[in-house]
Amino acid sequence: MSGTLISIPITGAARLEAWQKQIRAYPDTLRLAMVRHHLKFFAVWGVMPRLEVRDAHLWIRQSLLDTSFNVLGTLAGLNREYFTTFQFKRTRAFISKLTLSPPNLADRLESLWTLPSRPATQTLRSLVAETTDLVERELPEIDTTAARKAPARNDIAWQAAPVV
Repeated sequence: MSGTLISIPITGAARLEAWQKQIRAYPDTLRLAMVRHHLKFFAVWGVMPRLEVRDAHLWIRQSLLDTSFNVLGTLAGLNREYFTTFQFKRTRAFISKLTLSPPNLADRLESLWTLPSRPATQTLRSLVAETTDLVERELPEIDTTAARKAPARNDIAWQAAPVV
């Protein structure tokens, strides 16, 4: 949809303008559906003590990516912006349109790929908490119970059973 909004007609300008007008009228039902759909966060930070000893670096990065996309999807719905993970690009341009977002969102998301795993997961944990705060403030009708549990998760490392 966002591509259609920035399209320039070669022919059929009236048709394109009609489509753009319809797309700009982002419906409340879509806003709520986007937020509900993306307001799901796997608490990778909570299982880090278990993962670090298991050589799970790729899986940790995948979890960071999946959760990052859910943060962006939640914020997109909150801000009435169209979003898909398919070939997502122009991250900073997209984030610059989000009037409701955690501070320094673009820099913080980019840092996830340069920080070691543990600090990266803590940065994402904060973004999830701040995103959930925004949802609670802007859309109090949305149940954030599960999303609110994610930042609180903090497992302990597995320990080998004593040999008797």
